[in-house]
Amino acid sequence: MAAKNGAGRDARRTARREARLEVKMERTGTKKAPLLSTKARNILLLVLAGILVLLLGAWIFTDSQSFVAKVDGRRVRNDEYQYFLKLQQSDVESKEGLTAKTYEERKAYWAQDAVNGENPILSAKNAALDNAKEYAIQLQKAKDMGLSVDDTIRTNVDTRIAGIKESLGDAFVSNLEGMGLTEARYTDILRNYHLIENFRTKYLAENYKAAEISDDAVKAVYDKDPNTYDAVSTRILFLAKTKADDGSALDDATIAEKKKLAESLLARVKAGEDMETLVKENSDNESAKESGGLQDLTYSMQPYMPEVVDWAFAAKVGDADLLDTTYGLFVLRVEKRTGYDDAKQGIRTDLEGKAEDDFYTAALDGWMKDPKYNVVLKERVFEKFTIQ
Repeated sequence: MAAKNGAGRDARRTARREARLEVKMERTGTKKAPLLSTKARNILLLVLAGILVLLLGAWIFTDSQSFVAKVDGRRVRNDEYQYFLKLQQSDVESKEGLTAKTYEERKAYWAQDAVNGENPILSAKNAALDNAKEYAIQLQKAKDMGLSVDDTIRTNVDTRIAGIKESLGDAFVSNLEGMGLTEARYTDILRNYHLIENFRTKYLAENYKAAEISDDAVKAVYDKDPNTYDAVSTRILFLAKTKADDGSALDDATIAEKKKLAESLLARVKAGEDMETLVKENSDNESAKESGGLQDLTYSMQPYMPEVVDWAFAAKVGDADLLDTTYGLFVLRVEKRTGYDDAKQGIRTDLEGKAEDDFYTAALDGWMKDPKYNVVLKERVFEKFTIQ
């Protein structure tokens, strides 16, 4: 019994001591030991600071590689420059007749050491840089004039892109990737072009005064090449020398029969029969059967139907003839043709537009020469660009 009482007293004393300790901790605010020592915390802070410096350095390096040049403080981003380089590549390939060539043939052109004394890739890169400079200057000028991309520009660009998407379908994305652009960046570039056009319009309104264009100047332009401005309304009855289903050539006997038919139809036209009715009854051109075969020919069509256009522009109103070409027989009659009086207003408008363009081009040339807009080129970034 005595042992049990002693054990109970010990347990009660232990409990009282623990209770007093808890009270003391509450009163004195006894703290738990820190997880890290002061030295360890300082080391951790140094490590974190080092990591931040490395991250900041990496960001600065990446950012410094994101543009190829500066013009008056405005960056020419890599994707912008790539866009201009692709446009320049396309322009050169078109002028050199390479558009329809194979990839290997186009690649061989760009692999040449020199074309007309210049390395073709370096020449294209420099031309693209000039175009990027013009772009940057005009955007800066627009900013200086207080212009910016507004809701009207956004709406117009969105509408245009929607139309391009509808036209190209899945090829839209691949075409952008080929230019090194995302849809968002392409949208930005188109918006900037609209902004540049707004600047051009406002600049001309404030600075350009149109000079009067004399009638003699207009007439001199027309007389230099009337075919450029004239149109000849010609009724055309077409008899094909090929099969409608597969385009293969008709046999000689069938062609001979068609030629006899064409000769008889020409005779009937010259005799005064209604040619519109004859076209609707005999032409192998389905659309001509509906329209009566009347077509306004311009000299720009000459490459596509040379014999017909050349004959029409050499003929007079009322002239009729039969043309035998490799692809078909044409019974033709000139119904009407335009002349100077019809063309003079269009020529005047063209001359006014050219004078306005020349004024703006001269201003842009001046800005291009202004040291303020000298290109600050990042050589290492520039060297990475090439043409594949």
